[in-house]
Amino acid sequence: MKTRKEFLESVMQMVDLKDMHKADIATQAVVSLTKLIVGDELSQKIATSLLPDLRKGWDSISIRSLVLMKSGVLPIMKTRKEFLEAVMKMAYLKDVKEADKVSRAVISLMKFLIGDELSQKIADVSPPDLREGWESIRAAQADHFESDELLFETGEVEE
Repeated sequence: MKTRKEFLESVMQMVDLKDMHKADIATQAVVSLTKLIVGDELSQKIATSLLPDLRKGWDSISIRSLVLMKSGVLPIMKTRKEFLEAVMKMAYLKDVKEADKVSRAVISLMKFLIGDELSQKIADVSPPDLREGWESIRAAQADHFESDELLFETGEVEE
């Protein structure tokens, strides 16, 4: 996975979404809330670990949620429930269950991209309930993306 488009396509596949725009809005919600939780310094470290197109996507997502929280539209997040309710509102999802599915997909892909060390740093700076949620999500597996890339490059997949 090397591009933002591939990231969004993976989210769509993992959550069975048919709409790239919906996947993009949901991804932006999860990433902006994550950036808010981890702060600027760790957010920059994460950005530098990403490939250029993915970094551009990461950097383009503002922490607009901070404005919403300060205005009282969204609560300050300390729990998974608050995080998922914020994702639901920001991404215009139908319910918390859909927000959970999308959040798990985005976080799983993020963990795959940033690696164990940065993933652990995110867990370390998160409030206890959010940390538990973060740690409960496994990183996406590389073999899935590698076989997709091989198919794209050669038109065939190894058996």
